[in-house]
Amino acid sequence: MKKRNAKPICRLGLCVIAALVLCLLFCAACASRDDEERKARYENGVASYNAGDFAAAKGFFVEADGYLDSADYLAVIEGYENLYLDGVKALADGDYRTAYSCFAGAGSYLNSRDYCAYIDSLNDQFEVGRLLYSQGQFLPARACFAAANGAGQSAEYLANIDSMVELYNHAVELMSSGSYMDAISAFRAINAEFEDSEQLIAECGERLKSSKVSLTGYIRNYNEDYEGENRIDAGHLEQEFSMRDGKGVLFSGMTDENGHITRISFGFTAEVRQRLGEEGMTKALMHCIRALNPYIATERSVLDGMFAYLSSTGAGYGSMWIRSFESSTGSLLIEAQLYMSN
Repeated sequence: MKKRNAKPICRLGLCVIAALVLCLLFCAACASRDDEERKARYENGVASYNAGDFAAAKGFFVEADGYLDSADYLAVIEGYENLYLDGVKALADGDYRTAYSCFAGAGSYLNSRDYCAYIDSLNDQFEVGRLLYSQGQFLPARACFAAANGAGQSAEYLANIDSMVELYNHAVELMSSGSYMDAISAFRAINAEFEDSEQLIAECGERLKSSKVSLTGYIRNYNEDYEGENRIDAGHLEQEFSMRDGKGVLFSGMTDENGHITRISFGFTAEVRQRLGEEGMTKALMHCIRALNPYIATERSVLDGMFAYLSSTGAGYGSMWIRSFESSTGSLLIEAQLYMSN
């Protein structure tokens, strides 16, 4: 039997096969090397995440290119970023409650915890201020409310205390200018014992006891307890003034260049005396005298001292000296003069 000759192997085919095998091996090696790099970046990302370095972690997870759950980590970090940015905006807007919620939700992202501590300190300042306010320590409370920087209701408390300060300063100015009655009204308008306001009210009262009275102040004092026709009607209110009230009492006298009364007379004609009667006259006289300075005495004390005021030697009342003159026709004139004018 005749042998068949074997076909020779094609060298070109062998080269192609070898090249393909080498290429596959190279690609496998590259893929393996790429997986190792992605794994390393992923692990670095996890380590950075656990250490709270979210910026570095984000970079590693992006480079990990979807390795394992790196996309989930990126989503969490993005959520922290959004919460942090929302917190920064809320903080700038003074919305501390929202800001705190955002920063607390962001965990340890960047300086979120520092912001939470800062907001806690503002709330602490507000609470201390509120305690001091309740104790009447308004100026120390104001310092706390200012440091609270709008936390809680600190802005409202600040506005209220600033209003108190304004009233207090105005009252002190009035007191310094000698307007003691207006100063007392301003101090009382504070509606709280502010600093030494009660002491200054008492001091104003003491000064009023021996102070001069202006013509406008006298009219105000006189009309305060009267209504309608019993009040003083405006008359001639120059330095030499004259006026009358609804009962028929005549007022006349002099004021100095500052409008303070130096002399004032209360005239009761015989007809007016008869119409008022003894009791009515006594009350009318009491009212005329007490209006000179209602801070000196009560109505009762003036009534009790009426005899002294109507005697020929007269009696002192505050800065005024009072005495009466009765005519043969039955009219009665009560005159009050400043001590320095006698």
